[in-house]
Amino acid sequence: MLIFPYTSRVAVVHKMYAIGEAAADGSNGREERPTETLRVYAALKHAILAGTYRPGESLQETRLAAEYGASRTPIREALLRLESDGLLTIAPRRGAFVQQPTLRDFLDVNELRILLEPAAARTAATMIAWGLAADLKQGLGAIAVERPNESDYAALEQLDLRLHLTISETIPNVRMAKIIGSLNDMMQIVRQKDMRRRHEELHGSIEEVLAALERRDPDTAEQAMRRHIAAFSGALRSLV
Repeated sequence: MLIFPYTSRVAVVHKMYAIGEAAADGSNGREERPTETLRVYAALKHAILAGTYRPGESLQETRLAAEYGASRTPIREALLRLESDGLLTIAPRRGAFVQQPTLRDFLDVNELRILLEPAAARTAATMIAWGLAADLKQGLGAIAVERPNESDYAALEQLDLRLHLTISETIPNVRMAKIIGSLNDMMQIVRQKDMRRRHEELHGSIEEVLAALERRDPDTAEQAMRRHIAAFSGALRSLV
């Protein structure tokens, strides 16, 4: 989910409402069957965020069907989902056009993360399964802080993702969990760059969050998560 000025903000409200409704349909709301639409959607989203497609570039259904080995129906459905994410604009009789996130977009997304994730960390600190935070801390300990190599960067990125996922899966608020997951998904490309620029700082801030979760300390978990995400807002200015 991505936040754009006014018209796209309206789309985000509808998107968040839809997430809530889906979560209330009798399922747990956390899993979706891996369909062709989801496969194409995930691949296209990664390509757009990575800059594979240029801003304003036209994405023709026939071309995408050939590139991704899918029929036009899942391509069309994936494009509609990407439009609701704010990553495309679809013009009648003209097609879909890439709308890449700007610095302002990423800052807006991170602002929402600052509102939601510290509260989620606070709740998770009182509910997290015994030993789970300790396991994550053990994994963090295996990642070099000084003179890291590419495998350390990749490992820290994955552990950071696991931390946010663990927290969202622990809280009982399914709607919040899905929104947090969507917001984190939008940050995937800039997160990869951030791991290389602030590796030592991020290693430390992740350790603070994990230590608070392991102690089941909700106050510290909330504060540590807020610092962790707020620091990313400052880093974004040099990443985008």
